[in-house]
Amino acid sequence: MDALLTVSRTFVSDRRAVTALEYALIASVTIAAMAVAVPIIGTRLLSIFSNLAASF
Repeated sequence: MDALLTVSRTFVSDRRAVTALEYALIASVTIAAMAVAVPIIGTRLLSIFSNLAASF
């Protein structure tokens, strides 16, 4: 019984899994934002450089 209590206390007090989960969520949100932003920025840059090249 004492071993079960010790294991459960250790499990509850361990915050490494929570921290890893938080970092995983931050990384997934960052990747999702980049997946949306990169094509938009790429299209705008293509337009800017095409117009610049046409002006020469």
